[in-house]
Amino acid sequence: MTSVALIACANGFGHIRRIVLLADALTARGVVPTIFAPDVAVKKVVDQYNLLKRTPTVDVSLYPALDLVEENFLDKLSSRWLSKLACLSDYRLVISDNLPEILSIRPDAILSGNFLWHEVVNTTSTIYTEEMSSLVRKNKPRMINYGMFSMVNGSGYIDKIRARIPQPHYGPYRPIKRGLLIACGTGGGAESRFREFLDYSLSILREAQIRPIFVEPKLMKSSYSPIFEPATFSRAMYRQVSCAIIRPGFGTISDCIHHSIRIFPLCEESNFEMEHNSSVVQALGIGQVSKLLDSLVEEVVRYLNSSGAQKDHYRIVKKLQEDQGIDASEYISDIAKL
Repeated sequence: MTSVALIACANGFGHIRRIVLLADALTARGVVPTIFAPDVAVKKVVDQYNLLKRTPTVDVSLYPALDLVEENFLDKLSSRWLSKLACLSDYRLVISDNLPEILSIRPDAILSGNFLWHEVVNTTSTIYTEEMSSLVRKNKPRMINYGMFSMVNGSGYIDKIRARIPQPHYGPYRPIKRGLLIACGTGGGAESRFREFLDYSLSILREAQIRPIFVEPKLMKSSYSPIFEPATFSRAMYRQVSCAIIRPGFGTISDCIHHSIRIFPLCEESNFEMEHNSSVVQALGIGQVSKLLDSLVEEVVRYLNSSGAQKDHYRIVKKLQEDQGIDASEYISDIAKL
């Protein structure tokens, strides 16, 4: 039996989305995956994409070890991870999404993701950065990056493999739609900016007769109804959405790319990952950045009223999906079966 452990960082939607879809693709290739992630989050992804088979899951929440103090850091790290992942020795291959901590107990693990926490997060102590950098230098891991969004440095010690973004099997979607999605995601500090935008844009979007408009449920207010309706993030919802104003986390970006949705990023200031993703979205031609709320609304309405712009976007996204890189599930499967 070719068994693979897939470990997802529990911080945010993108890590778990990627791991669940990888597990689904690996199962189709005859590999036996097990997911290590919060069970409730895994179920949410399975339900969202109507996956036919649920991958076995170990219900565990793993985060960057930013809380560990300097004394005996690696001993404490190894002890913590072994207590939560005691059965990892049973697996032929281990994939860890955004968590290089795995190298403390499985030096042969393959990393996955588009950034490393110790390279992008400012901490009050340098010990986490130092110890993670040391693990990377010592073990020289392979790391699968997705699309063209990688910001991994690795200082020459990481073998980076560019792969296509894992996506559900259904699609493609018609290029001409009319709906708008407004979503601030689960992490970060962008919620206040989105609330400001919603209050500012309500009358403008009503006058422009934009329908439907789906809004992150936690942002909804009674005064928004019936112009705005709660977003379900379901397949049925995405089939109606033409463009999205989003906090540009990679999970939501991935959904937008798959459903041919143009992206208008809106995020908190001084967040390196969000600023990086926003820049890549614009550089790839799959969205545009507008710093001012009035120009953001103007660009969104203009796009929704232009069938020509939507057709152009559809062509850009289709080509992007073809050019992203190798199939990550095929790469993992080939290694696991050696």
